[in-house]
Amino acid sequence: MELLDSKVCGLMVRYMDMERLFGARLDELNKNSKSSTTKIDTANLYISLESLYNLFRKPNYEDAFESLSKKELKAAYRHCVSAMINVAAHYREYFKRHQIRTNIVFYYNEITDDFTKYNNSGLNPDYRMHWFNSLHRMDRWAINNMVMDSIPIMKIICDYLEDVYMVSVTHVESSMVPFMIHMQGELPTNMNVIVTNDPYDFNYCNYNFMIITKYAMQPMVLTKRNLIPFASFRLGNEYEPPAKIHPRLFPFILACCGDKKRSIPKVAKLGYRTIYKNLMKLYDAGYIFDEDPDTMNIQNLLHVLNNESFHILTKEGVASAIMGNYKVMDYETQYKQISKTQFKKTFHQLTNKTDINALVDLNERYFGDFPLKLMELNQYNRNHDSKELGDLYDG
Repeated sequence: MELLDSKVCGLMVRYMDMERLFGARLDELNKNSKSSTTKIDTANLYISLESLYNLFRKPNYEDAFESLSKKELKAAYRHCVSAMINVAAHYREYFKRHQIRTNIVFYYNEITDDFTKYNNSGLNPDYRMHWFNSLHRMDRWAINNMVMDSIPIMKIICDYLEDVYMVSVTHVESSMVPFMIHMQGELPTNMNVIVTNDPYDFNYCNYNFMIITKYAMQPMVLTKRNLIPFASFRLGNEYEPPAKIHPRLFPFILACCGDKKRSIPKVAKLGYRTIYKNLMKLYDAGYIFDEDPDTMNIQNLLHVLNNESFHILTKEGVASAIMGNYKVMDYETQYKQISKTQFKKTFHQLTNKTDINALVDLNERYFGDFPLKLMELNQYNRNHDSKELGDLYDG
C-alpha cells in the first residue's frame, strides 16, 4: 500500500527543506545562547492526528480498500499505523541531529458512536457535527473503520515509546491540547512546534509556536512573520494583500470565514478578501495600531466595524454571528471553559512506560512488512543505546 506512505508524507517535510526553513536559525540560537534557560535542549512537537488520517480519507482510498481481501486489509491496517507513527520518527530524528530532545504528542478528538456534546456546544449546538457525520458515512465505511481501528493500536505502541504520547479529549476541542499543556507547563520547554494542515491551529503562531505545514505539496514553517501572507494565499484563494496586517487579527478573520469541519458557518458576504480590506481601512482610519493589542480585540473590532462608514456590520445579526464564531475559535476563551476534571484526564495521558524489548518484539511480530522506525523513535544516547537496540534486533 504505497498509497498510504505517499499520503502521510503530505505532512513530512524533507530534512533539506527543514534546514532551509529554520535549521540554521536553530543552530544559531543555541550557539549564541549564554544561558541554560534560553538554550534549546528540548522541543515539544505536537502532531495533529486528524490532519494525518484526513489525508487518506478520500474516495480513491475507499475504492482501493473495498477491493482488498481480509488478509490484505489487516496488512493495510498495520501499514496505516506504522505510517502515522513514523511521522514522529521522521521529526524526532531531525531534532536529534541538532542535539535536541523531543516530547511528541499526537492530539485528537475521541471518535464516539454517538454525537458528543462539546464545551463549545453551548454556543454552537452543531459543533463538530460535520466531522462526526463524515466519520460515520457508509460510503467511507472501509477507510473510516481503518482509522478507528488504528488509533487504539497506535496508543499501545506510544505507551512503550519514551516521551511519545497519544492524547485524546472527548468534550474539549482537540486543538486545545497543545494550549492546555503549554499554559499549565506540563512539558516544560522553550520551543513548541505543531505539525498540522488545519488552519484552526495556525493561531498558535501568536503564542510563539512554529507551525510545520504543507500546501499544494509545498512545505512551510509558519511564524508570526509569515502567518498572514500564507493565510491570504491559502484561505483567500491566492490573495496578495497590498499591505500587511498584524497576526493577532487572524482569529477574527477565521471567525468570519468559518470552519466546515467544526460546523462553524461562514458569515454571509464576508469572504477573506472583504474582511481583509475592511481591516486595512481600520488601520488607515487610526482604529488599529500594531503597537496596541487592545485595538485588535474582538469587542473593539466589532464596535468600530459597526460604524456605517465601513458598511460591513450594518446587516442585522452579522456582529453576533462573528462573535459566536470567535468564541468557539479563540483559544483563551475556550481555555476558561475547561474543567479541572478535563485537565486531569488530559494530563493523565502524559505518562511513560518505555519498554524497548516489548517494542522490538511487537515490531517483528506485527510490522515486518511495514516496520516502525524504532531507532529513530527512541531517544537513545548514540554511544550506548543504539548498540543496545542493535543487539536486540540481532538477537
